[in-house]
Amino acid sequence: MITPALRLFTLFKHAVLGFIKNGDALIAGHLAFMGLLTLFPFLIFLVALAGFAGNTEAGTMVVAYILENMPEDVAIVFEGPLIEVLQEVRGGFLTLGVAGALWTASSALEGARAGVERAFGQSMIIPFWRRRLESLALVVVGAALILVVSTALLFAPILWADTARSLGYDGLTILDFGSTRAVISIGSIFLVLSALYAMLPARRPRWLAVLPGAVLTLLLWAGAALAFSLYLGHFNNYDVTYGSLGGIVIAMLFFYLLGAIFLFGAEFNAAIHHGAIQEEQASS
Repeated sequence: MITPALRLFTLFKHAVLGFIKNGDALIAGHLAFMGLLTLFPFLIFLVALAGFAGNTEAGTMVVAYILENMPEDVAIVFEGPLIEVLQEVRGGFLTLGVAGALWTASSALEGARAGVERAFGQSMIIPFWRRRLESLALVVVGAALILVVSTALLFAPILWADTARSLGYDGLTILDFGSTRAVISIGSIFLVLSALYAMLPARRPRWLAVLPGAVLTLLLWAGAALAFSLYLGHFNNYDVTYGSLGGIVIAMLFFYLLGAIFLFGAEFNAAIHHGAIQEEQASS
């Protein structure tokens, strides 16, 4: 009889072997580069979309949230240049930035798609143009959902306070929304991960089948961010080796970790999928 602990160990073993066999370490490097290349234009697009919807504060909130949840040394690399770009971009440059954001973000999704399909042993079965349109649609829909969630988080305390006062329960206005925002933010990231794992493969799995990998990725991301911060706080000597480029190297390494963990989550889902198929074949 296979115990749950042994089954979990087997899944992790197959995920690690798949990560090595499929060259996910190389794909993670591509995702790191594309992620770094995409970050600025995507945030420009996000702020532009928020301004178009008449809620610039929501776009600014997303930018602040991203910076707050990066390791301090990584956030420092982006904060100044990002604020400068968002303040200076106008007119035609904004249009160019939006176009660049859509293209680079969809290219990053194509890289993620390649890694997820490798994990499941799939190959391209739909035309390039259709894959690109799907990626573009995912970028636009994802940006819109981010703004919807940000707007809800931005105005929820105000609406709660007004509702409480109108009902005569002024004491309820002291409710702390900090933890609520954290839960909603984490839940939103989890939904995004689940959507990527479910929609990127050519042969799309059921949503329930991708949840384990999404949970694992979310937990590993949190652990990696904490470990990375601790490492930089105690062993940060990048300036000695890379000089003024140390900050960029740190940022690239952080993005590499995020990409590698994302691909490992896909391998974990693939290990569960393949294990289920083997069990069905053995029982038939």
